[in-house]
Order: sequence, then structure tokens, then C-alpha cells
Amino acid sequence: MHILLLILKIIGGLLLFLLLLLILILLIVLLVPVRYRFSGEKKEEGLPRARAEVSWLMSLVCFQGAYGPEGLTYGLWVAWKKLLDSGGDQERAEDQEDLDFPDDFLEEEKDSDQSPDHDGGPPADQTGPGTGPEQSQAPDQVAEDSQNQADQTAAVSGDQADQTEDRKEDDSGPQASSQDQPSAEEDSSGDQEASAGEDSSGDQEAPAGESISGEDQAPDQDIIDKISTKLDAILDKLQEKKEFLDDKLKFGEELLNTFPLDVYLPIIQATLYKLLNHVRPRSIKGQGCYGFEDPYTTGTVTSYTAMLYPFYAGSLDLTPDFTRKILTGDLEGEGRIRLGYLLWILIWLLLKKEVRFAICYVLKLRKKPRQPSGQDRKAKAQE
Repeated sequence: MHILLLILKIIGGLLLFLLLLLILILLIVLLVPVRYRFSGEKKEEGLPRARAEVSWLMSLVCFQGAYGPEGLTYGLWVAWKKLLDSGGDQERAEDQEDLDFPDDFLEEEKDSDQSPDHDGGPPADQTGPGTGPEQSQAPDQVAEDSQNQADQTAAVSGDQADQTEDRKEDDSGPQASSQDQPSAEEDSSGDQEASAGEDSSGDQEAPAGESISGEDQAPDQDIIDKISTKLDAILDKLQEKKEFLDDKLKFGEELLNTFPLDVYLPIIQATLYKLLNHVRPRSIKGQGCYGFEDPYTTGTVTSYTAMLYPFYAGSLDLTPDFTRKILTGDLEGEGRIRLGYLLWILIWLLLKKEVRFAICYVLKLRKKPRQPSGQDRKAKAQE
């Protein structure tokens, strides 16, 4: 009996230890905040830089991200072990391609460099042997001889052409009278054929015109049919959209009647205020200088920032510049988010009778059968 009680005591102690361990883990998860830090910098020249870090439980779980000229980099660490890495720390080596010229090209370049033209010497036809005055006169004599021969051949060809023309005129004299009669007959026959052709073509134009008009009417009818089908499709789409908007308006009116704004609007405002007040950065510091090309735009932005001054007074220092276009500055801040506080807001909402009624109403809507749309009703009507 004593041994059994001892075993039960040990088992009870282990269960109590496990229960306490679970409670401790739950309290750590709910009460230990998730901390975040962020920083940014923008200089007058170059790209902006930004960095963010989210950590939990003394950086046991940590996520970091950065953006800069090298791009976006991020990483995840759990218990000082890297689980996720964007590879931003690795340097990308740029491949440089060497231009390799073939050996033939290099040999040609060497030959061209060693040629006398590149050495600055005179051309070969001027530096060769035998460039005296006697040889310089030989081309002139050859040119004169060739000119004389060309003149003689031109004169002989002109004489021959005159003789052939005289012979043709003598031969064509007796044949002119005999050719006049056939030509007259051909003219008369040609006139008769032309008149007959015009009469026949005039007779055939009427039915051809009628057939062409019939062919033109067919494409016109096709175009009218296409336009009518397109108009019908457009009207159907407009009708469907009208029905869709009518359904949405009816649903909105039903929601407004079911959930009056004077009851639910204060709940929404209180919830948003609590969330934003908890999530906002606890400390933020920064300074900046801004300016636009148009001083009027700079003044407009300054008026808007002045309205928000009570929210960032003592944290941000914003300086407008009306003389040039500029945007510089730096910003850093940090904050925390507790999961236990978010859970407490959720429990506070669930304790509201109006919220519970809204949740039940939404669940009923999900179970409610969907009403047929315009296309469904049209398909049923066709069936």
C-alpha cells in the first residue's frame, strides 16, 4: 500500500509539474511582448535605406529585413540558428568576358602595319624605276591615236546609215498605194465591231447590276445581325449588373436595419482606439527636410503637417524648404505588441451582446442558400 501511494505521489508530482510548465509557457507567450524596431534614412543623393527587426523572448526568435542599394535582404533566426536567408550577404561576382581575336586577324594586322603605305613612303607607281619624262608622255600618244580611230569609225557608220535610208524610201514608194485600201477596210470593220460590242455590253449590264446589288445586300444584313447580337449582349450585361446592385442595396438596407449605427459605431471606435494605442511605437525620433518645385505645394503640405503637430510634437522635426526640391531625413523608432492584450480585447468584444448577435447573424447567412443570379434565372427561363 505504501508503495502504491508513493507511485501515485510521483505521478501526481509529474502531472503537476507538466501543468505548471504549460501554464508558464502560456504566460510567456501571452505576456512577453513581441518587440519591433525600425530605422530609415534618405540622403539628398542616392537611394533610401531602411531596416526593420522583430524579436521575441530576448531575441530567441528574431526576424530582420533591410532595403538599400543592394536590394532587399531578410533573415530568420530561432535559438541563434538561421532558418531563412535571402542570400543578400553573398556578393555576386560579375562575369567579365574577354575579347579573343583569331590568329588570322592578328597576322593581317601585323602585315598591314609592316606594309610601305603605313611606313609613310610614297606609292609604288611613283617610286618604281623608269619614271622619267619619256614614259610619262607615252599615255598621251596612245589617247590621241584612240581618239582618231573613233572619229573615223563614226564617219563610216554615218555614211552607211544614209545609204540604207535612201534605199528604203525607194522601195516603199510603189507599195504605199496598195496598203491604203486594206487600211481603210480595216478601219470600217473595226468601227462595226466596236459598235456591236457596245450594244452587247449594254444589254448585259442590267442583269449584272441587279446581281451586284443582291450581293451587296447580303453583307449589309450580316452586319446588322452582328450589331443586333452585340447590343443584346450589352443589354443583358447591364441588366445583370443592375440586378446585382439591387441585391447588394437590399442586403445593405437589411444590415442597416439589423445593425443600427448608433449601437455598433461606438463599439467599433473603442476597439480601433485600443488596438492603435497598443500597437503604436512607444518611442520615435526623427528629422526631415522637404520641398517641392512649386512653393505652393510645399505650403499645402506644411499646412497638413501642422494639423498633425500635436501627435508628433517632441518626436519629429520637419523643416520645409521653399527654394528647391528636396527630401532628406532619418527616422527610428521601436514598440511592442503583447498577445495577451489582443486576447483580452477579443474577450471584451465577445462579452458584448451586440457582437454575439452579429456573429450569429453572419453564421446564419453563410448557411442560407444562395439566391440565383441573373444568369441562373435566364438559364432556367430558357429551359
